Amino acid sequence: MVRKGLTRCGNSGCGCEYAPEVWTGLFGLYLDARGEGKWTGGLSKMRAFIRRGKDKAMAQKEAAEALVDLTLEGVKYVALLYRKNPEICREVARTLKKWPVSADMAERSWQRKAENVVADLNLGSAISGFILSDRTATENSIRWYATVIYQTLFQSRYFFKNGDQRVYTRQGCPPWVEKTLALPQFTKAQVRAWAVLGKEMLLEQRPNFIEDEALKEQKFKWTKRAENRSKSGKPTLRAIQNEAFDDFTKELRKLAPVENIYRGDW
Repeated sequence: MVRKGLTRCGNSGCGCEYAPEVWTGLFGLYLDARGEGKWTGGLSKMRAFIRRGKDKAMAQKEAAEALVDLTLEGVKYVALLYRKNPEICREVARTLKKWPVSADMAERSWQRKAENVVADLNLGSAISGFILSDRTATENSIRWYATVIYQTLFQSRYFFKNGDQRVYTRQGCPPWVEKTLALPQFTKAQVRAWAVLGKEMLLEQRPNFIEDEALKEQKFKWTKRAENRSKSGKPTLRAIQNEAFDDFTKELRKLAPVENIYRGDW
């Protein structure tokens, strides 16, 4: 449950909460298409229906075709909703970084039409900082650490809240994990609380993070800043780390949305 290394967390689909049978059905088809259906027999009633009542896994090609067909049906309904009620789609899209569109080779200029839809939706306009981080985190070490701090706290809160089930357990978790339950919503106004707990988490999980090769250039700058603040000119390790966390906090503030738009990644 607790991440020992700094890795970017995957985004779990929130749709499974509202349509669990559809979600598990699609996931089951994906596994069948990969040839791994034997591990998930009886995954859902939806999957059994798709398999035409068969209890055994579908052939890989048949499962792949069914997965594509069902996905295209979902995209079709999203497109219909956009035509009927574009405003509600724009409201949803502003907090997302992805939007489903389909490729229709029989339709002229389908690429341009898809681009026009995305532009009209103003996709991701409310989470521009998050999108920038997701796109450029590997190019900016400070941004990468800030992103991972946020994601680790968010994911740990989710798993701890749902702990003591078959998949997850709360046993053995360090104290900072339980503290994630008290974190406020992740907004620019509340970033400080996330930064403080993020500092505790990182110092416990990666106490030598300052020696990360990716932070070599930044460490030199942090050391110089700490020297200028130190009366003796010989800053402690903690003083240098504090300079690092000042930069991580600034980046977290750029990452956070202005308003409370909790959904999926947030």
